[in-house]
Amino acid sequence: MKVYFLSSRLFSLVRMLALMLLVSFLLSGYCPLANAALVDTGKTKVYYGGIVFPGKSDDARTNSPYSFELATNKGGDSGELSVALLNFFKNNSGSMKHIDLSFDLSKEGESKVVMALAVTGEEVGTELIADVNKVIVDLSCQVLFLDFAEKKVLGAYPLFLEYVAKSDGPPSREFILNAVRKTYLDPQESIFDLLKTRMGDFRIARGSSRTVRVSKVWFEDEAITQLKELGKGKKAYENQIAQRYGDALFSGLGITMLPYMKDGANSKMALRMSDGRSVMFDIPPSTYSIDLTLRKFKKVLKEETSVEMAYIYGAFITVKVYEPEYMKIYFEENIKHGEMKIVPRSQLKWDEFLVYNEVLRRALNDSVEMMRNNKNTFEEVIKRCSVK
Repeated sequence: MKVYFLSSRLFSLVRMLALMLLVSFLLSGYCPLANAALVDTGKTKVYYGGIVFPGKSDDARTNSPYSFELATNKGGDSGELSVALLNFFKNNSGSMKHIDLSFDLSKEGESKVVMALAVTGEEVGTELIADVNKVIVDLSCQVLFLDFAEKKVLGAYPLFLEYVAKSDGPPSREFILNAVRKTYLDPQESIFDLLKTRMGDFRIARGSSRTVRVSKVWFEDEAITQLKELGKGKKAYENQIAQRYGDALFSGLGITMLPYMKDGANSKMALRMSDGRSVMFDIPPSTYSIDLTLRKFKKVLKEETSVEMAYIYGAFITVKVYEPEYMKIYFEENIKHGEMKIVPRSQLKWDEFLVYNEVLRRALNDSVEMMRNNKNTFEEVIKRCSVK
C-alpha cells in the first residue's frame, strides 16, 4: 500500500478551500441549523400596557368620564373595556407584522417599550329631530409606543371613532354610557374593526425615521367668536381637531405620527397608567410639522319652502406642512368645504356645532387628498414618513 503525504503548503491550500466551501454552504441556507440561526423576524419586543388617559390621575374622570368608567371598575380593577381590549390583542397580536407583543410586563419592570391605548378625547352631543333625540359620540384614541427607560414617546397611531344613537326621550346618563360602550364594542363597527385594519402597520420608529406631528392648531378671531356662540371651549376643540386630523393623515396617507399635546409647549405628555400612576413622557421633535388654522365657519340659507329650509354649512381652514428646523414649506393651502343640510320647519332647533364639525372633518380630508396629489409634498414628506 502506498501512502501519499501532502506538503505543508498543499495542506494549507486544501484546508483554506475546505473552509471556503463550508462558509459558502452555511450562507447558502441549505443547513437547517445555520438557517435557523440567521432568521430575523424583524419584530420589536413590546409589552402590553392597557388603557391610559392623558393628564393627572383624576383628569380622566373629568375629561373622559364614560370611557374611564368602562375602562376601570369602582374597585380599581380592569373594567369591561380593558378586559375586551386585552383579549383582542391576545387573540390578534400575530397580525402585527413588526411588533412582538408580550403580556407579562411585570417581569421586565420599567426598562422596556410599552404599547398602550390612550383615550385622548370624548365628545357627546345631542340633537332633537321631531320627537327623536339623536346622540352623537366622538372618541379620539391613540395607540402609543412608550419608552419607559427614557420616559419618551416613540410613536402614535391615531384612531377616531364615531357612533350615532337615537332615543325617544331625553337621553339619560345610562343611555349615553351605553352609546359610548357601543362606540368601542359594537359588533358591527367597533374599535376592534379599526385596529384590525391598521395594526399590521404598527412599528417602532428608529432613530433615523422621519416623523410628522400636528404641532399647532390656530383659531382666527371670527372662529373664536363662533365657538363661543356655539358653547364650545377653545382648548378642548384644539385637541379634537388635532386628533381627528392625525387619524385622517395615518388612515389616508399611512405616515408615522407623533402625538399632539398642547401642554408643555407640545413637548410633554402626562399619562395616567392602568395602575393609577401618572407618568410624564417627553415627545421628541418631529421631522415635519403641520400647522392647522380654522379661519371661520359659515352658514348660508340657500332656499326655503313651506315645509323645509336648505342651508349650506361651510368650514374654512389653512394647512401648512413644513420642516421646522429650516422653516422649509412643503405645502400651504387655504381650503374650504361646504355641505347642504335640509331642516324641516317642524324642527325648532338642532345642534349646529355637530354640522360644522362634520363639515370641518371633510375639509381636513380634502387637505389630505391635496397633499397626496401634490408632487412635492408626496415625494418630500409623505413617502419619507410612510409606514406602508
